[in-house]
Amino acid sequence: MTSKITAFALMLLIILLTFGCSRQAHSAGKATLVVSTIGSTQYRNITFKNESALDALSKNFNVTISGYPGLGEFVKCIDSVCSNSEYFWAFYINNQSASLGAGSYLLKDGDVVEFRYSNQLEKT
Repeated sequence: MTSKITAFALMLLIILLTFGCSRQAHSAGKATLVVSTIGSTQYRNITFKNESALDALSKNFNVTISGYPGLGEFVKCIDSVCSNSEYFWAFYINNQSASLGAGSYLLKDGDVVEFRYSNQLEKT
């Protein structure tokens, strides 16, 4: 009985060491970062490794973030263009309105991520 328990414990230890120590593959690649404001659109071809869209934006532009408890972080300003009562920064992934925040979205090779200064009244 003791030898069965020892054998089981040894097998469990081997499994934990094998799978517990494995690293998750880092997502690396190239993407296009787009910042669209009224009358201006900037494109940046970027390389990344395991980065969120917000990380990439912050590395390439001067960004101000606002945090809201329970909701996460929101982009307030990009290069001194700030959200206000009429406009906000909308986030798009491959020309589709994002269903999650820029800080939660991990970039994938070939992505086009856009931060669009948008009027709340228009369709974005």
